[in-house]
Amino acid sequence: CGEQSLLQCDDLSAGASVQVVCAKETDCHASQNCSGVNAECPTPESRDNGTTCNDGANVCVNGQCTGSLCAAAGLTECQCTTEDHYCDVCCDVEGKCTSSYDIESLDGAHVAPGTACKDKDGYCDHLNYCMLVDSDGPIARLKNLIFGAESIETAVTWIKEYPWAVALIALGVIVLIAVFIKLCSVATPRGRSEER
Repeated sequence: CGEQSLLQCDDLSAGASVQVVCAKETDCHASQNCSGVNAECPTPESRDNGTTCNDGANVCVNGQCTGSLCAAAGLTECQCTTEDHYCDVCCDVEGKCTSSYDIESLDGAHVAPGTACKDKDGYCDHLNYCMLVDSDGPIARLKNLIFGAESIETAVTWIKEYPWAVALIALGVIVLIAVFIKLCSVATPRGRSEER
């Protein structure tokens, strides 16, 4: 509903330009052809205000899909707080936030994918399910897994219980480093000064 003009009509000859669609049809306005007179695409004819758009989640207002489905019924839009209705278009009916599916005067509708839900703790996906957002994120979870108090306490307990295993691991690491250094020093070419 937002983009009005797909192309300018000034690149076309006057006869051919009236055949060219310069604004695609949307839920809220008809398609429009170039006039053959002006370089600008004429404003397309708007659909009636209150026409449903965006898969029934909104209504047209002056050719744009910006109106609330609830406002078209004289209600105020709200965000449902029950899990079954997080991604529904919800309206305030006598102080109670009600799903548009439960309001007789409205055809039920879902909000657009990507819309915030559950008090902005998640977003609605394309299947109309509220996907909760992990505020910590994967990096923070990894950091807490490695450096968290519980992980450190577990490591200290394991070290106290198996000191011989810690000594073997340390010895193995030292041997591995020594072998690596020996192999790398053999493969490294010597400088010209050492060859003479």
